[in-house]
Amino acid sequence: MNCSKCGKTLHDDERIFCTQCGTPVTRSFAESLALVPEREPRVSWRFLIVSAVLLVIFLVSPLVMGFRAHEAYQTTVDQIAASGLTARVLNYRQGWFSSSATIAVGTRGMQTMMVETINHGPYPIWSGWFSMVPVAAVIDTRPAEFAGPGAAAILADLLLRTVVYFNGHSQTRVTIPPRTLAGAARANFLGLDGEITPLPNRLRVSLHSPGLIGPGLVGWSITEFSFNGDWKRLQSGIWAGDSETTIREADASAGGHRASLQLIDLDTGSALKDGTMQFRGALRISSAVLGSERVGNMALAWELLKIDPAAIDVWNRRAQALQGMKLDKPALMAMARSEMEEFAIALADKGPQLDANLTMAVPDGPVTAKLNLSIMPPATAAPAAQPDPQALLRAIVKERVLSGATVRVPCAFVDRVAGADKVNNWMRERTLVKDGSQYLLKADFAGGKLMVNGREVLNVEKLPPALKTPPGAAGVAPKST
Repeated sequence: MNCSKCGKTLHDDERIFCTQCGTPVTRSFAESLALVPEREPRVSWRFLIVSAVLLVIFLVSPLVMGFRAHEAYQTTVDQIAASGLTARVLNYRQGWFSSSATIAVGTRGMQTMMVETINHGPYPIWSGWFSMVPVAAVIDTRPAEFAGPGAAAILADLLLRTVVYFNGHSQTRVTIPPRTLAGAARANFLGLDGEITPLPNRLRVSLHSPGLIGPGLVGWSITEFSFNGDWKRLQSGIWAGDSETTIREADASAGGHRASLQLIDLDTGSALKDGTMQFRGALRISSAVLGSERVGNMALAWELLKIDPAAIDVWNRRAQALQGMKLDKPALMAMARSEMEEFAIALADKGPQLDANLTMAVPDGPVTAKLNLSIMPPATAAPAAQPDPQALLRAIVKERVLSGATVRVPCAFVDRVAGADKVNNWMRERTLVKDGSQYLLKADFAGGKLMVNGREVLNVEKLPPALKTPPGAAGVAPKST
């Protein structure tokens, strides 16, 4: 190529202007591109270092998190044990990305073996638990192949998926797929799902199931079951809180007879007040069909006051001890009866009270029932030498138990449902008395005597003594105080 002004032959290094006259060199676009030197690709060492560091972190962090996951797992087991159940880790095998464990959960007399896979954090997406927050571990729990004698058939497909966060809190997803239950309890289970959130000294539970259908000669079904509960662990170790159970419909039929309950709602609650426990509850049923009778707006409310928390704690521990005993059935039943007697004696010490009210609407008018029961506190301190528990319990019932109950039912309803013969017998026995358009049943208990409409039907003094504890069972149960 020559210079356009002086004619000098241009060399490759004369790309912009002529070195002889200084005239700018004019080239086509293609010629200009050809003169641009090719650059060899260069690798960014900074990029390689950052990538290598990220890869090491990605691969090593699950191993490091495995130790944190082990601590989080043990914390979860401790939370289960704190709820009153037994929880024992049989083995724990720690791996790189995940670990495995076998745990026994239940009570002393009824254990269920669970197999668990502990997926190490901080990547919850590996276990299908999609979260934007890194976690310490995700634990998948299933019943073992041999789940033990306490495992119900419905738990065979149970899956518990627990995510454990770095602050020690956890959240569990409960899933049971639909299945058919065989055997004596043949039924079609429509599945269950929910969440369990254990917090320090607190537990929240939310469960839902489409229902359960039992075919056969006695057909029955439960539709749309849900349960929600929130409890706190008190200093005494007892759990107190509130729960709500709802069932949209419950049906049962046999031999041409049918019973149906609509919109069942059960609320329960417990709290510690002035050193004693209080329990309350309310059961509401919007309507019911019992054979040919229709009942509406059923409501039952109750309140139990002044329950000694120490007595409840002792009973819980003794009941667990009984479950682990290897006794024959008569000895075990006698031991349980003895424990119940001592529990009733301890329970009566604070002077508990029970109030209950029932209202129900029938086509002929309202049905009402009221119950009041109280146990007076002991007037004097317990003697140093404790009497026989059965004798002491009889004395409590005779001297300190007071109760009254009143039931009013429309006469037309009782006559139609029970029939004239039964009603006449009840009238002769004064089980029922007529009060206008209603039948009245009034019962009172005092001084060890139960009076129904003025007639004595029970006297504690005339009752035969209970069976004594068999010699082989005496002194076996540990007495924890």
